[in-house]
Amino acid sequence: MKKISRKLSVIFMTVMLAVMMVLSTAAETQAATTTPQKRVVTLYSSKSKNYNSFLGNYVSANMYNIDVAPKNSKFQSLKSADRKKATLALKNGAGVSAGMQAVVATVKKTGNVTVSYKKQGTVNKQTFVVKKYTNPLKSLKIDGTNIASKFKTDNVYVLPYAKYAGKKIKVSYSAASNFELSYVDYLLQPGNMKSDMVKNKGTIKIQKKNSALLISAYNAKTQQNETCMVIFQ
Repeated sequence: MKKISRKLSVIFMTVMLAVMMVLSTAAETQAATTTPQKRVVTLYSSKSKNYNSFLGNYVSANMYNIDVAPKNSKFQSLKSADRKKATLALKNGAGVSAGMQAVVATVKKTGNVTVSYKKQGTVNKQTFVVKKYTNPLKSLKIDGTNIASKFKTDNVYVLPYAKYAGKKIKVSYSAASNFELSYVDYLLQPGNMKSDMVKNKGTIKIQKKNSALLISAYNAKTQQNETCMVIFQ
């Protein structure tokens, strides 16, 4: 009887230990998953571009950085709940961001979509609320010519660098209804992150090919940040 009792005791302890391990693992798994954070973004046309300081270049305006870390950080299990709406990819940094990598989302359709990735054992989630692009500019004048209508469907407009090279141009601007301008900068050259603030009705000197005028505006009603660019190519 003592032997049977001892065996039953060992079996009971083994079962209890296994149950505790399962519960502990479940608790750790739950604790290692973050609550999805909502982020309102814009779906631009396929022709649209934006300046991505991490990548050091003009890229699709539909690309959004989610997380940045050193290359030795382990980003794993990049997933999208609907790949027709958004995809995830790892991108290496350039310029001052060399030695870093980022999880970058590319949105493809309007609507809500949740993406996730694992970083150092923690599952991070983010829900994108993707909305249509709206022209944030009522007026944008370059030497007196209003080009705001050029941003009706795309956020990029190209002006010939040869025409403006080395010249000082006058820039004036105003936001469309429901928008408030966040900043207007002149980006000297992609990759070096050097930019100058452009005052309304002020002047800038066009110094390099592929330099750009960057205009950022916020719509409190839709919670969207819109960025428009005039690239001198």
